[in-house]
Amino acid sequence: LTQHKVKTLAAQRDQVELLHTQLTSCLEYVEGSLTTGTQEEILGMKGSLLQQISQITGDFNSGILAPKEEANILLVADSDLHHACKGFAGVVDQPEKPVCPEKCYCTGDGIKSAKIGELATFIVHAIDRSDKECRQPVKGLSTELFSCRANTKVDCQMRQVGESKYEVQYQPVNRGQHQLHIRIKGKSIKGSPHTVVARPSLQS
Repeated sequence: LTQHKVKTLAAQRDQVELLHTQLTSCLEYVEGSLTTGTQEEILGMKGSLLQQISQITGDFNSGILAPKEEANILLVADSDLHHACKGFAGVVDQPEKPVCPEKCYCTGDGIKSAKIGELATFIVHAIDRSDKECRQPVKGLSTELFSCRANTKVDCQMRQVGESKYEVQYQPVNRGQHQLHIRIKGKSIKGSPHTVVARPSLQS
């Protein structure tokens, strides 16, 4: 579409430049005649002068001065437009797909074990329905860690560390089993809830 428009305007520009050259030649001819000849000579040349001006300006069409609208708008199917835009400032990406909780998963030691009084870490990987990394910000992602022994909740800190990755850290205070729940808008992700075993650290 863009190349076709440029080609159309380039052809129109050539026409305008040719017309400009003709009009300039006509003007120079008239000015030269008025400055070099006597009044009698100028009047005698009037007929031929008018004829030449008529020849030069006879084909003048003021419509060519306005930019043509050809190829400004082209309606095509979405698939055709996507194909046509390849290679022009990169491939046009399809709309991002939303995150799919059932396909998201976690990695890291923090989903299995932890040491009392020390930070444990794991990563939540956001995946969309086509099994690709979800680049959209994931809304409604929550983590909860409960101590089965003390029946208390452990605070979890979460931050985004990549387009589709979220780092979660927590620090257990009670030994024994914990239940780790990871949800997106109330729906559990793959493998959730995880059973985490907290043990005393070597320093305690």
